[in-house]
Amino acid sequence: MSFYKIEGGAALQGSIDVHGAKNAALPILAATILNNGISVIHNCPDLSDIESIITILRSLGCRVTRDGGLVTVDSSGFTSADIPLEFMKQTRSSTIFAGALLARTKRAFIAGSGGCCIGKRPIDLHLMGFKALGADVSFRPDGILCRAPHICPCKIHLDFPSVGATENLMLASSLTPGLTVISNAAKEPEICNLADYLRSIGVGIKGDGTSEIYIKGTCSPSDGEVTVIADRIVAATYAACVACAGGRVDVRGASPSLLSPVVATLRRMGMTIECRNDGFVVEKSSRCINLPYLCTGPYPALPTDCQPLIVAAMTTSYGFGAISEKIFENRMAHCKRLCDMGADISVSGRTAMVRGAERLHGAAVDASDLRCGAALVAAALGAEGTSFVSGVHYIDRGYENLCTALKSVGANIERIE
Repeated sequence: MSFYKIEGGAALQGSIDVHGAKNAALPILAATILNNGISVIHNCPDLSDIESIITILRSLGCRVTRDGGLVTVDSSGFTSADIPLEFMKQTRSSTIFAGALLARTKRAFIAGSGGCCIGKRPIDLHLMGFKALGADVSFRPDGILCRAPHICPCKIHLDFPSVGATENLMLASSLTPGLTVISNAAKEPEICNLADYLRSIGVGIKGDGTSEIYIKGTCSPSDGEVTVIADRIVAATYAACVACAGGRVDVRGASPSLLSPVVATLRRMGMTIECRNDGFVVEKSSRCINLPYLCTGPYPALPTDCQPLIVAAMTTSYGFGAISEKIFENRMAHCKRLCDMGADISVSGRTAMVRGAERLHGAAVDASDLRCGAALVAAALGAEGTSFVSGVHYIDRGYENLCTALKSVGANIERIE
């Protein structure tokens, strides 16, 4: 099984590029079944989760080709068969096909899907929205079947601004004439990127990036094209690596406006961050200071995906700090692993209380999920001695050649197969 061997203590220096966003590319790829034609996707990251979605597209009869970051999908050969169960179990992101399948075939089957075990991540809001659009939802022993012979435009209010539910409802209503309104919608940049793709195939969308999105579907979708935005969580990961290891790194390709709460948090902790339109320079020249209290929340609050990264930075910052997880109920697994490296962390419910240590020490630790793995890598870069981080397959779900990227800025890291 693959693992990272990391020799800590080397300050990071140089420049590093941010690849396309996993959480933007996945729903865009699912959306390509809508237009019965060609979709050209630029800056698509090469990740295991992306490959899982491409496998699903091919199983549905689509032709998919990749040339570096350029992915082309031809959905003219699409069949209306259900997604094979073995493919659906590979990635939790397969749920995003439900809205697109409802729109195109009036039927979607949802079975248990894989991914990281960071919480329940229920799909009740998705199903509520589908019902509002006229779908019949029936529960079976092996999954959930949604059928909608006639999707009816309507106004849907989400009790929580769920990213997945917002995306699925945008997709489900994209081929239906009339106006559908999603209120209390998610505002994440990835929502706007999906809207960009849908507009390119002829769907009328306004309000993306706000709490109210207006969708006017099209009966004659055209070929589409979109560029995937930079991955703001990857950019935040590189910043967290500097927070742990020290140094100065130019993070290129990701607008700091995409991760303003992370930038603000790291600045308050004492890091220097110089922003420009297409990136930022992050520098740590002295020990950071822990903040009394932080919490995650829906965009534009501190992203839940960045919480483990901030905890990693807190472990060697001066003083006491606390951070609460408001999105997922089971996203503190990294804390125990960081304690194995010498961190002083106690967890109460969804809150991690951290007393900064002078320095962590190397240890053998296992990633239990994607962002846990990234946090362990960041912490190991600043630790004294050698660390071994296993569970690399989780990291591969969201980071394209993380080892190579970090080596390019001076990290002593190698991947051992």
